[in-house]
Amino acid sequence: MTTTPGHRSFPIRVLALIWRVIRTIVFLIGLAVVLLTVGGYFALRHAAKIGPKPLPAHYALTIDLTQAPPDAPKRPEWLAALRGSTPTLAETIEALDRAAQDPRLTGVDIDLGGDCCALTTAEELHDALVRFRDASHKKVIARAMSFDGASGLGAYIVATGASRIELSAAGDFSVTGIAMQSPFAADLLQKLGIDAQYEHIGKYKTYPQMFTRSSPSQANVEMMNSLVSSLYASALAPIAQRLGTSPEAAGKLLDQAPITADTAKQDKLVDAVLPLTTRFSHFAGQHVSLSRYIADAPAAPEDAPKVALIVASGEIAGPSASGEPNRIEPKRLAQELRSAAKDSTVKAIVLRMDTPGGTVSSRNGWTLASPRSAWVSTERCSGLPCRSNHGLFRISAVTGATQPAA
Repeated sequence: MTTTPGHRSFPIRVLALIWRVIRTIVFLIGLAVVLLTVGGYFALRHAAKIGPKPLPAHYALTIDLTQAPPDAPKRPEWLAALRGSTPTLAETIEALDRAAQDPRLTGVDIDLGGDCCALTTAEELHDALVRFRDASHKKVIARAMSFDGASGLGAYIVATGASRIELSAAGDFSVTGIAMQSPFAADLLQKLGIDAQYEHIGKYKTYPQMFTRSSPSQANVEMMNSLVSSLYASALAPIAQRLGTSPEAAGKLLDQAPITADTAKQDKLVDAVLPLTTRFSHFAGQHVSLSRYIADAPAAPEDAPKVALIVASGEIAGPSASGEPNRIEPKRLAQELRSAAKDSTVKAIVLRMDTPGGTVSSRNGWTLASPRSAWVSTERCSGLPCRSNHGLFRISAVTGATQPAA
């Protein structure tokens, strides 16, 4: 028997009603998304036109280094407005270099924490603080609850760039040296019937040994000892300079750790020990956060020279990799390098890499040849406008020598 439209059965009418409700809900959700998107766009444009409030006539710059600034491209403005933005390492260093020439600034106030910083990051921040002090002759105050373990070493390296180091009486000084270790799983894999096979080039390319050996090769031991010694020597250099002693003597002081805050002051590792609830104000006027100070940066002239800043972070993927998060894709990186090299307005290229390495074949295709391109060290980029596929940001002037661009 055929059911006419006017005499549909009860189940069919229920299904039709459910379908209309679903369509209505989907339509309302879509409409809400459109309205929020359009409204958010105009709100961001309005906020951009208004801009941040002007900074006070005199202020101290407050930098939160309880966590390390990310060594990564800055977020696009629209994403930063929606989710907030932590100043990147490059922005932090550029802000310190700009602050050294800012007559409104009375000094720099830094809070340090256990998650600051890796040794390379600490070295760059330390050098930026030293440059600020040398150029401005203004105070830098660094304070910490404690300096603990290997991460405490990085935080302490940053602190040694300050004029004064303050340590909480509730904390301690437990800075340690550097150690490296590597597991070896060949025996385990053999018991499981697994034969690990890797491409291997050069005796110091030791990553496959983790799966192919039961103990490190002589080259592996030599390499790890060399790395540890080099890193620790670099770490001791700024500490020894601040203490006015030799790196060997500075190392002996650190070897005493853990020590109390009072002992650290007695050994001149810190300048002051403060009660837990005490915080001295060393600067007159207001305090301005680093994020606000960065937002107040003036735009560079349109004819300012440009430097392409390309940040590559993560493990280097294979040549055919595409769309892999947190990995360096060779094709994409090579394309960015070529694009920067072909851009006649770019006067130099800075490639910042944070990677443990990658596959043997991924090294192919990285060669870049351009008569217009100049490679500069990461320390020398500060003061230049920088561009990557993540956007352009402009800063003030060139510091240090670079290779001449044709």
